[in-house]
Amino acid sequence: MSLLLYILTAYTSGFFVTQAEQTSSASFAACTEVVDTLVYQLQTNPALLSDWAFAGVGKQEEKKRDAVFLVWKESEYDPERQYSKILFDVLVNGRRMFRDIAVESVVKDSVWEEYDDRDGVKQSTPCRRIRVDIYYSGSLLKEAYGELCLREKDGVRVQMETHVRFGWFFNLFISRKVYSETIEWRMDRFVQNLTLRAEGTMPSDAYWQEKDEKL
Repeated sequence: MSLLLYILTAYTSGFFVTQAEQTSSASFAACTEVVDTLVYQLQTNPALLSDWAFAGVGKQEEKKRDAVFLVWKESEYDPERQYSKILFDVLVNGRRMFRDIAVESVVKDSVWEEYDDRDGVKQSTPCRRIRVDIYYSGSLLKEAYGELCLREKDGVRVQMETHVRFGWFFNLFISRKVYSETIEWRMDRFVQNLTLRAEGTMPSDAYWQEKDEKL
C-alpha cells in the first residue's frame, strides 16, 4: 500500500519548486517497469497516459481547479536525440487563451547504486532517476525541468521534484494559491497513480472519479 510522505511547494527566485515523496509496497522491479512505460508513452504517445498516469487529473467540477487547464493535441518524438515535442492549447478560466503551444523537451535516464554501512555491513540501495528538461515552450514557460527518482529504501521511495518558471503572463496570473489549486494537487495525484500502478491497482479503480475530459 502506498503512503504519501509529503508534498511541498516553495516560490523562490521566480520558480515554483515542488517536492513530493511517496512510499510504495511494490518491488523496485515493479516500480521500474512502470517508469519504463511512463517514459516510452511520454515520448511516443502521451495520449495513452490519460488512462493511468494522468487519471483523475483532468477537467474538474470545481472551477478553481480548472483556472489553468491544458488540452493536449499532438506530439512527435525523435529517438536518436530523445527529443519530444508536445502541442497543446491553454485554457484560462474556461477561455482558450493560447493555442498550439509547443513544449520541446529531452528525457535523460540514469541508474546507480548508493552504498551505506548498516550494523557494520556495507549495503547497496538501487536508484533510478528520470530527468526532463524543457527547452522551449513559447509564452507558457520561461524555464522548467523535473526529476522523478526511485530509491529502494524501506520499500520503494518515489520522489519527484519540479522547477517551473512561467512566462510573463502566467507569472502575473499564477500566485502560490492558484498554483496549489491548479497544479500542485495534479502532481500529487500523478505520483499516487505511479505507485498504484506498480502495486497492481489501476488508477481508474482508485478512490477518485476519472473524468471524461483529461489533462
